[in-house]
Amino acid sequence: MKCPKGIAIIALCLSALPAACIFTEPTKPFASREWIKCAVSPILPFGPKGSWDENIRERMWVIFEDGKFHAWYCGWKGKYDKTRKKLPKLGYATSDDGVRWKKYEKNPIFTDRWVEDICVLKYGDTYYMYCEDESNNLTTIHLLTSKDKLNWTEHGDVLTKGSEDWERGWVGTPLVWIEGKRWYMLYEGGPPGDLGLAFSNDGKKWKRYDDDKNPVITHEKKGKARSPSSRRAAF
Repeated sequence: MKCPKGIAIIALCLSALPAACIFTEPTKPFASREWIKCAVSPILPFGPKGSWDENIRERMWVIFEDGKFHAWYCGWKGKYDKTRKKLPKLGYATSDDGVRWKKYEKNPIFTDRWVEDICVLKYGDTYYMYCEDESNNLTTIHLLTSKDKLNWTEHGDVLTKGSEDWERGWVGTPLVWIEGKRWYMLYEGGPPGDLGLAFSNDGKKWKRYDDDKNPVITHEKKGKARSPSSRRAAF
């Protein structure tokens, strides 16, 4: 996967529990790298009881830009209840070393819609954030954009549940990247949670990969993952 110039995705913290920090040994091949838990753990704890982020929800997304680490994360107060609209809200934090983090004093920075399981990339001078909305158990993927990392504009859903059995219930967990002039998205569809592929020319209007080839990665009992070469040929 290629990242836009000047941006490096450093870490994904996928757990709904407080985030932990892990580092890799850089001198070994990728397949054999060993992961070592950071001495500072958690690196981003949840807030005090009664605060907007007394719970932290998947996932924390980190980029490195202009000599500093920038992270967005999702938090909520009270019981996790999908009937409550706008429950998880968006927070922002920064770090000089990727380990010791400072939460933005004016958090949360976006409260207009349910925000969870985020993915952020920069294209030109704009940051694109793809998020889940799980309101009323109708999980969809929607888009926010920003020029300054703090003020975000909602652009509505970019992907909703499909007509095929494997994604008839919901879609979520977006992972977006750019190759050349084309945008790609891996996303989870369910039940039971296979991975589909979609593509776009502008990051806003998305089209699914051919129905006869999606999902591109399935549960083991359903079959093997399709090869990257066969996916590229279709585009």
